[in-house]
Amino acid sequence: MAMHRSTKVFIFLLVIVAAITGYNYFARPFAGLSRNQEQPSEETLAPGNGQTEFTPEVVFENLSEREKVLQMIAAPVVLGGDNALAGVAQPTTSSAATGSAVQPMVSTPTSTVPAATGSAEAWVERNNPGFITFFGEKISRSEAEKTIDRYKSLARLWEQPLVSAIAVDHEGGTVQRLSGAGFTLLPSWQELCALDVTERDGFLKLSSEELSSIEVDFVFAPVLDVADFNPALRNRICSGDHETVLERATSFALAFRDREVTPVFKHFPGIGATTRDLHFGFDRVTVDPLDSRLFRVLLETFPDAAVMVSHVGVENQYPNVPCSLSKPCIDELYTVFPDVMVFPDALNMTAAAYTTDGIRKDLKQVAAEAVLAGNTVLVFGTELDGDDLEDITAELVAQYQSDPAVRQAVDASVKKIIAYKFQHGLTAQPAQ
Repeated sequence: MAMHRSTKVFIFLLVIVAAITGYNYFARPFAGLSRNQEQPSEETLAPGNGQTEFTPEVVFENLSEREKVLQMIAAPVVLGGDNALAGVAQPTTSSAATGSAVQPMVSTPTSTVPAATGSAEAWVERNNPGFITFFGEKISRSEAEKTIDRYKSLARLWEQPLVSAIAVDHEGGTVQRLSGAGFTLLPSWQELCALDVTERDGFLKLSSEELSSIEVDFVFAPVLDVADFNPALRNRICSGDHETVLERATSFALAFRDREVTPVFKHFPGIGATTRDLHFGFDRVTVDPLDSRLFRVLLETFPDAAVMVSHVGVENQYPNVPCSLSKPCIDELYTVFPDVMVFPDALNMTAAAYTTDGIRKDLKQVAAEAVLAGNTVLVFGTELDGDDLEDITAELVAQYQSDPAVRQAVDASVKKIIAYKFQHGLTAQPAQ
């Protein structure tokens, strides 16, 4: 009788263990992928040992609709001085994907203070977006490094498979966010282009090493816009000679690519002929075949590089539609380079919302059109807060669920993003 009772108890315990194991597998498919755990052995990861393979295909299939949309979002984060982490939320829930409420707190060396619930930084902490773009002036190395480490820990914190990629403007001059203590201050792109090759390469070597060492993933540079003078771009242009721009851009891209920082060539299809600042108004250009050749040659040389598309209208194509929101315009890239990652310029710039009737599109509409046009990542400027980012995300999730075209476009972009992250180690577990 005692033995019979022991057998029943043993069977009961087995049932409980099986139930817990089943819950963990089906309800939390990525729960075992945290970077703070010991790396599993090859035998454990091998198929046939009861473990799901950690591959891009498996990760994609296990992402929820919301998580797929989040992978396309490049959330803006403003850094500044001693308050680099001000407004960062301390998560207290078990899953970022649930969208459940969080009581945000941030720990500082001297105190613990509440973060603004509507800040972009708090939203980032709750959601682990695919990309984070740094903004601010004279950001120091110490604050950048601390913040990057914090954000790249979100995948572990939320038990998710993909780590946020960090992107930053890094042209030089006034368009260099990481220019505070600990970083090499680059001359403007125009001045850098005018330096002799030894001095120029010296700047690029130092700067690329600095960004690589703190795990920056993308630099929004170099600028390929060709002009002797441009009233909007000013010293952000290199030269009016295409061959000079090609040579200088090649040097820039080579320096950063060799240190595993991905260059983003901008601004397709070429805005050297613009007369207006697209942050504040819409403009049109006629595409020069030599401008197109610049992008083609550089992408052939650096097939892993990315492209930033501008909000300019193209006279010889669709003059009243920003290229960033035009599928035919972006398809000019994909026809030759189907795997290239495409970033639009900040979607909250005035030119992106342009309409012929003068009634500006709202940002949710602009974001949805950017998805359908084929942008891989959705970039936003600093005017957004957490509520704006949440509204955009929720709208795209709703459209993903109801519109097959949006679903197809999101899925194509997310697969490309996952492939990039596996290739560049932006996962919570080493790829097999």
